[in-house]
Amino acid sequence: MTRAILTHGLVALAFLCTSSAAEETWHVARTTDPPVLDGSLDDPCWALGTPRIGFIQRDPNPGEPSREQTTLYSVYTDDALYIAYHCGDSQPDRIVSRLRSRDSSVWPDDDIDLWIDPTGNGLQLYYFSTNPAGVKYDALYTSRGRDSNPLWDAHWDVAAAITEDGWNAEFEIPFSNLKFDFDPGRPWLFNAGRVIRRTGEESYSTAIPYEHNMFYVEDAVRLVGLQGIDPGVGVKVTPYCKGDHRWFPSLTEEDDTDLQTSVGADIDVDIGSNLTLAAAIYPDFAEIDLNPDQYQIGFDQVYVPETRPFFLRDSNYFNTINFQPFYSRRIGKRLFDEEGVYHDADIVAGVRLTGKVGKFGLGSFYAHTDEALSEPL
Repeated sequence: MTRAILTHGLVALAFLCTSSAAEETWHVARTTDPPVLDGSLDDPCWALGTPRIGFIQRDPNPGEPSREQTTLYSVYTDDALYIAYHCGDSQPDRIVSRLRSRDSSVWPDDDIDLWIDPTGNGLQLYYFSTNPAGVKYDALYTSRGRDSNPLWDAHWDVAAAITEDGWNAEFEIPFSNLKFDFDPGRPWLFNAGRVIRRTGEESYSTAIPYEHNMFYVEDAVRLVGLQGIDPGVGVKVTPYCKGDHRWFPSLTEEDDTDLQTSVGADIDVDIGSNLTLAAAIYPDFAEIDLNPDQYQIGFDQVYVPETRPFFLRDSNYFNTINFQPFYSRRIGKRLFDEEGVYHDADIVAGVRLTGKVGKFGLGSFYAHTDEALSEPL
């Protein structure tokens, strides 16, 4: 008898938890007149939807309302999703804001962030963040935030402005940045956060347990109301050309010059909603850091961190918890001739196929160099 009562109690508790999670929805309104991104929030479209008012602290007082009011607005068009923040602040003169370059860390400042997942299953979380100076930061997250790809750069825009009662920010996120097969019956997943730097308060649009972070999809808000949208065809082509002229003065008073030119391109193509095919022809590594001088003693391998963009993009598909499948720094490694003078082995082309196939992650890679690497045993 006791066991039966306990069982029914657990069923009832599970039902209540499910019902509570289902109530965390936010309806997004459609507009034909998108906002002007200026940080003023005076566009008529922001009055179309239902604002989401009030954030909940995760730190320092988990579960309590934020000590400053935060309001979210959202609308969408055929081409883009628009999210606006009004970050109320009783002491706007103490807002922390610094101008930085794109993809620089905004976390030492007052900042806001959001992520969206159009698949509804948490496989790909598209993350966007800014500070009151309008600095742009974006990244891809998976696995509850354990895996991230900060080199992902989307085509989006944001405008921020400090006001008399706080600060505002308006995001424009074109659907062409996202990979999904649109299903009107499937809600998108969403979460938004705010940090008040002078107090260290961290709050979110929905309750986040202290042992979680904002990337736990079970804590996410469901975006509903999206209709008739299409991510379009995802094709990105980035060509480049460069020249390098060097002058080597010699002791014989004869000038030695060297002119080097190169051209190439990066091509990314979305295959369906889950796979990306990327190719590079003579990839440009002009902005990478030089390898630091390291000496090897014994038989252990000396590993140098990868900094080349073509090898870093979608690198999470090639990493596991327990071992490293391959060391990409061997590709294009410096070669030494008989006199001990080194030169680089130029990478002619590379191809990468990454993504999801059902519940499995797929990562395949090929790179071709103009010379083969031969090392002593």
